[in-house]
Formats: sequence, structure tokens, C-alpha cells
Amino acid sequence: ESCVDDLELIYEDEEYRYYFSCIISDKVFIEFITTNLKMTLKEALNDNHISINELTRVYPDSFYKEKK
Repeated sequence: ESCVDDLELIYEDEEYRYYFSCIISDKVFIEFITTNLKMTLKEALNDNHISINELTRVYPDSFYKEKK
């Protein structure tokens, strides 16, 4: 799919801000099979269902990381 080329803040912690390279947060979902829970990746991060460290380790090219 196409996306608007602009950085979109997806998550931030004490040291870094993490961005998607385009505006897509409303189109990126994660589904937790054991709980049958489906939500946007941004919601999952903000609600602590998954960690940014795990995502950047598994999908290192999916995020742009910037030091605060």
C-alpha cells in the first residue's frame, strides 16, 4: 500500500523516539493468538502488550529511532 511519506511517531521512551517512515499507524495491526486480541501496533506499545525492544529486534528496518 502507499503511504504519505512523513515520519509518524509511534512510541517514545526515556532515551529515544521511534517513528514509522510514513503515516501508517492506523493500518499496522498486531494480533495476539493466545488471547485473540487484535489492536494497532501503536495501541499495543502504549498499553504495554509488547515492547519496543522486541519489535526493533525482530523488525529492525521497520522503525526510525531518534535520540531525544
